[in-house]
Amino acid sequence: MSKISPAPNFARFLPIAAGALALLMGTAAMPAQAGDNPGADLIFDLGAAVLVKPKFEGAREALISPTPLFKLKYLRLPGLFTIGGGPDTGLSLWPAFNIVGKRDANGTSYLRGLGDVDTAYELGLGVSYTHGFVRGMAEVRRGFGGHEGVVGVVGVDAILKPVDKLTVEVGPRVTFADSQYMKTYFGVDAAQATASGYPQFDARAGVKSIGIDSKMVYEFTDEWRGQVEAGYSRLVGDAGKSPITARGSRDQYSLRVGATYRFSLDLFD
Repeated sequence: MSKISPAPNFARFLPIAAGALALLMGTAAMPAQAGDNPGADLIFDLGAAVLVKPKFEGAREALISPTPLFKLKYLRLPGLFTIGGGPDTGLSLWPAFNIVGKRDANGTSYLRGLGDVDTAYELGLGVSYTHGFVRGMAEVRRGFGGHEGVVGVVGVDAILKPVDKLTVEVGPRVTFADSQYMKTYFGVDAAQATASGYPQFDARAGVKSIGIDSKMVYEFTDEWRGQVEAGYSRLVGDAGKSPITARGSRDQYSLRVGATYRFSLDLFD
């Protein structure tokens, strides 16, 4: 992983993302293959991406890191249940994963006296249901390492297809966090107040941020897909009121560029 310091203006990465997608669209030369196997019992997308996001919650600095991409499109267990459906309707599941970068108190002037917070790895589950041009989603993750709290996200997307093979998804997001998470990144206890000069602040559980996410997916072939995601969120509630955030930034931006391959597997005769 590497960091950009400082990097408050994430908009400068948008031309790079647009150029990368345009290059892939213009140079993809793989021959088209058959669509999803109609007899498949398991269909999923697997890939990788490069992610640019705030180094830690409320940070002005940015972090660049690789990240996996996975989404379950369809699963059929004969006689038991089926998850997923056609291209316009169905339930989808995916393993939710996120990294919150290390908060280095010595390396960031406005964090001195607050103490370090190690890199946190968040694992959980995401679920969405799509009907026509609308999709609802929810995601829950539990942290390990830097924090051991729980984070949840809910949202609704409009799904548009402006041209053949291109899908655009955009919609609002609301993020929640428990008290353990909020105290870790936004709270200031008595010892920290004495060492840093910040006032004490008890960050409580609740809504952490509101924002909007967007994603463009281009189908190079029936199997290969390229995607660009961009998001913006505004820290609110106790996350937005924290004296730490006041010195950092309430505005949080993210950008992810990647590609996936769709696997179709026949598990049962």
